[in-house]
Amino acid sequence: MKRVLQILIITICLTSCSSEPIDRKVSTDNLDKDFKEIRKSLSKEESDMLEAFYFIKSVSAEPVSEMTYSELLEEAKKYDKEEKARIEEKKKEKEAEMKRIVEEMYKELDK
Repeated sequence: MKRVLQILIITICLTSCSSEPIDRKVSTDNLDKDFKEIRKSLSKEESDMLEAFYFIKSVSAEPVSEMTYSELLEEAKKYDKEEKARIEEKKKEKEAEMKRIVEEMYKELDK
């Protein structure tokens, strides 16, 4: 039992000490340093998305200090996906409206 407890404590220490920057809590004190380190492990698109979403959230009323950078990135990806879907829906609505207008114009010309 004592051996199992020692292994468990060592494992916890190793995983907490070797945490990736993306798994850290968002901290305004280390923001520049954290973003610089995170950029190394993410694609340019993901790191740009994370940084932009951080600034969007930081000016809103929603706190980000309780989140990790990883959670923030996942939320940013979800937001991006929803925005793309919303834009696509608006595009379809505009296309349908344009089609309706063109059809009405043809009807008027046929009279």
